[in-house]
Amino acid sequence: MPISEAARADLYNALTSTIGPDATETLMTAIPLHNLDEVATKWDLQLLRAELSAEMATRIGETHERISDVHVRIGELQKTVSNWMIVLLVTIVGAMVGVQFLP
Repeated sequence: MPISEAARADLYNALTSTIGPDATETLMTAIPLHNLDEVATKWDLQLLRAELSAEMATRIGETHERISDVHVRIGELQKTVSNWMIVLLVTIVGAMVGVQFLP
């Protein structure tokens, strides 16, 4: 549990009269202002970075797979549309040739 500002000021005043202002400043600088459980260390940040990097790599890999699947599907659709266009063109040309032979 962090100490209150009032308790910290009382400690500062008591130490100043006992050990002097310079030593008190040194000691007060070494005493954390916050609960150490709430402070992130460099190691904590490195661990978080590694976890986030791994998660991002996984998500990027999944996205690339989905994009690849979409590209394959688009290619299949292009083939289907091309085939239908050819069939339609042959049908129209056949109909036009057939009309020429009508009496």
